[in-house]
Amino acid sequence: MSETLSETSPSTVIDLSVANPDIIEAILLRLPGKEIIKCRKVCRKWNNITLSLSFWLSKEEYDGEKYIKSLINSGKSLLCEDYAILSVKKPFERNILFNSNPNGKNEVKKHADPRWNFSSPGWVYSSPPSFLPDNFHPEFDDLFDGCLETTSSRCDKTCIINIKEIGLSPHIMNLYRPPIIFSEWISNQTDCRSIYWATIRLLNERHQVIAVKEKEQRFEFGRFEFGQPGFLP
Repeated sequence: MSETLSETSPSTVIDLSVANPDIIEAILLRLPGKEIIKCRKVCRKWNNITLSLSFWLSKEEYDGEKYIKSLINSGKSLLCEDYAILSVKKPFERNILFNSNPNGKNEVKKHADPRWNFSSPGWVYSSPPSFLPDNFHPEFDDLFDGCLETTSSRCDKTCIINIKEIGLSPHIMNLYRPPIIFSEWISNQTDCRSIYWATIRLLNERHQVIAVKEKEQRFEFGRFEFGQPGFLP
């Protein structure tokens, strides 16, 4: 009986620390944005490459995106020198709420941002909406085919948004105070009166309330109305 011994050849190791920065940049541009942020910790060279505005403009061009470029072309201040966060999080000039939640357990939750908590059972999703088509607001025509509706009892919903998670650091909030506008379309049933309340609270990192804005709109019996309350926290 004979035995054959074999040795496993050592794995090939590529030392990228001596590679030309242009080669490193070409490699990094092909990674997802979130992975590039992780790669910053590899070494100072990689970190420096990914800090520049030109790198993230090239990254967006490679991915077919124009977010940072659109901010620059708008003439507005970028408010943030962390271009990675700008490109990955896209914190400005967008809706920070999602219109749907594929993992929702019912029709109401499937058609709302997953951060909404519907604390009362009176909410329903209607498609098409129960009000007549000729009651649509002119600006709202053809923009939706369903909506959330309430019953005759009190219906509440709450939503907690972590500003830092969407790319707005405490430094940006304190220094620039970028406007955050809350608005939603509301309407009423003509067979009863109704009241709409909305409260926006801005909390600091210690969960202390530092600003509050409230809105109330009353709908009268027998008269159909549309409203779009919008205000800054």
